[in-house]
Amino acid sequence: MSRITSRPVRVIAAPVQASNASSAAARVRRARHADFAALVRRDGKPSSDGDLLTVAPDDEHEHERHEEDSLAQRIGSASQRIVAAVLRREQQMLELAHVLARHVGDFASNPAIHQAGHWEVTLRIDPQRLPGTQLHLTLSPAVLLLRFDVETADTRQLLLQHAGLLERELRQLLAMQGEARTLELTVY
Repeated sequence: MSRITSRPVRVIAAPVQASNASSAAARVRRARHADFAALVRRDGKPSSDGDLLTVAPDDEHEHERHEEDSLAQRIGSASQRIVAAVLRREQQMLELAHVLARHVGDFASNPAIHQAGHWEVTLRIDPQRLPGTQLHLTLSPAVLLLRFDVETADTRQLLLQHAGLLERELRQLLAMQGEARTLELTVY
């Protein structure tokens, strides 16, 4: 196995020029290539190599860090509104799934409905909750079929995402009421 020996390295700083335009250009160049120095400053640990690796704080670097902080704050505040809207929509869908499951479970477990045999019902869902949606319910002593006919792609996607939730709610309610039926849920 070969051995790599370390060699001493000497860092030579570029000469500082007097004009403001060229010094600004030099600072920009230094900022682009001084990632190592930025890491050393960020850690806040003094360098053990003396003054060879230390770099004086740069006002432009501090300004860039402030801009990054304000950008992070703006992104954070914007994302809070988005997350709040998503959570609100999820909460509405949870409530809707619970209400639908409760009404369908009550209908399926009603003794008068149960004794009457086979039922087919078409219901229009509240347009405020699920716009352009009809529920076709088919109930027999052995099977409960729910078919959602949806007009818009957004509502269809929402129902497809939460179909498992609605199915679980219905299975739990039917099991609690002693209704042993095959449950099928489809979204068109």
